[in-house]
Amino acid sequence: MASIVLSPSPLNVALGGQNQLGMGFQGVTSCKVVGADPNLMEISPFIFTGFKSGFFRISLKPAASVGLLSAIHLLCMTIFNGEIKSNSIEVHGIDNSIMGDPHFFQVVFDSKKNSTESICYDVTGKSGQLIVIASKSDPGITVFGRLKDDYYMHEIIIAKLDKNLTISLKGIRFGDKEIEWLSSWTKELRVADFTYKMTNSRVDVNVVTKDFPTMSVTRGVHGISSMHLNVEFSTTDTIEGGLMGHVNRNNYQFFNSVQRFSAYGAVKVNSIMAPAWLKTMGHQSCWYMALKNLLAPSTIKDYIRD
Repeated sequence: MASIVLSPSPLNVALGGQNQLGMGFQGVTSCKVVGADPNLMEISPFIFTGFKSGFFRISLKPAASVGLLSAIHLLCMTIFNGEIKSNSIEVHGIDNSIMGDPHFFQVVFDSKKNSTESICYDVTGKSGQLIVIASKSDPGITVFGRLKDDYYMHEIIIAKLDKNLTISLKGIRFGDKEIEWLSSWTKELRVADFTYKMTNSRVDVNVVTKDFPTMSVTRGVHGISSMHLNVEFSTTDTIEGGLMGHVNRNNYQFFNSVQRFSAYGAVKVNSIMAPAWLKTMGHQSCWYMALKNLLAPSTIKDYIRD
């Protein structure tokens, strides 16, 4: 018996661009795409790539926008049992401008495959605002990032009760003491409940307490000469609150694209099916996702302090 099954992943098509809806088949004589909005997209005739495979090319028209555009399915004629219908999939318009360098990386658990996957995302706000990056109620630790511009950070503040350790582009500050970034040697110190190791471009901070991960803060450069800070955690398993705690608590199911060599996929976050893009930066790969899909029904405003 002939059957046509399409991936449950949304088909993501860049605005002004195109993508392919591929399929394998047996006993199929012809197919057509049903449900596509002709004002938003153009569907090519079926293109055969082999004896039992081929694809439709889907191109977006100028009227298309970011988000869900149509739910489509295939209607095919077969030599076995006449007309058959495939399952439906969503077609999403995506904006190429969001494909820049992500600034948050996080390892999450994939309940579908019973394994871990790396995701990445960006945070935007106003210059000077504080992002609540991570927190743990016992022993009362919160990590903030202060925005230098729309989404780069220039200060990382580690607050433990009434004690703050601030790492800035200039150096480390605790109370009235400040140590500048070192140029050619490594320094290891303990200040109150914090121990840290500092080099010319990196600070590794341990909070002297149970179950809180090591933090690594590095200086980076974007553009020609504008510097910013990046923060990494050795693990997020013990982080309860803040932005990364929220992202960590979600239930994830990852669906890779069935299109060969495609960087597009989808991730089911709790009950929301969201588009994702596989990005590779150096030796690190991650699924790039829109932050709104990771936080819903909350928003980034819940994790910003003015």
